[in-house]
Amino acid sequence: MKYGFIGLGTMGFPMCSNLLKAGYSCLVYDTQKEVVEKLVKLKAEGAKDISDLAQKSEIVFLSLPYGKVVEKVLNDILSTANSQIKIIIDFSTISPNESVSFSENLKNKGIIYLDCPISGALEGAIQGNLTMMLGCDENTFNLVKEPLSTMGKKIFCTGKVGNGSAIKLINNYLVGINNIMVCEMMIVAKKLGMNLIDVFDIINNSSGRSFTTEKLKETFLDNRDFEVGFKVDLLYKDLNLIMDISKSIQFPLLIGANAVQLLELARSEGYGQNNTYSLVKMFEVMTDIKVN
Repeated sequence: MKYGFIGLGTMGFPMCSNLLKAGYSCLVYDTQKEVVEKLVKLKAEGAKDISDLAQKSEIVFLSLPYGKVVEKVLNDILSTANSQIKIIIDFSTISPNESVSFSENLKNKGIIYLDCPISGALEGAIQGNLTMMLGCDENTFNLVKEPLSTMGKKIFCTGKVGNGSAIKLINNYLVGINNIMVCEMMIVAKKLGMNLIDVFDIINNSSGRSFTTEKLKETFLDNRDFEVGFKVDLLYKDLNLIMDISKSIQFPLLIGANAVQLLELARSEGYGQNNTYSLVKMFEVMTDIKVN
């Protein structure tokens, strides 16, 4: 069986690399031709376009940034004559409504669509130990668990299409707001004259610890890196998606509303393509203080 992989960016490239290293035959496509060429060196086959990939692959993985991009790719697949695709597994973080809609449209063409958003950041993608939230039942999971296990070690069946996307947005809501809070607390601690390494060493041995605080030293405090990691633009997209959910179920997310406004301010200051720690720069300007 030949697999297809569309979207070879920050997460998609290492995930596809692990699929190849495990011995799976894979056809790859991305608008950035240089990443395709890198994977060809790892024994992948480069696709000329999406139609070429669809005509040669039975199971296809997607790793794309936005729902509109996923929709365009799926439309290209649906318009392909002689497509061999039976299952599409979508790693993208999109809205549950989009996932359900895509599933229904593809089902009419005899294709199974599964939302399967991922968590674990770049490190998890490289090491092949991502957490995966698969929108399906156990029977469907059994059809795809072997190739997925080359990329993720904790794979959860969430019951039905759309649930995976919903859980991922809940997760990103929690971690995204925590990132913003950590940026605020760095300013507070610095203004109080404390050593941030000591502060977060104590926090990481206390009840306030989190994924962000545990990774903070290596990802930011040591090198003040605003490039690697979760982009402000993508967090802004994800928080808006879950705010849409909150409106649909008539339950207001009050902290989320404030977080969205802070991200809007950061984007207006030009930090959209920086990681979420770039909010520190915005707070530094407000307070005339540098955290590190």
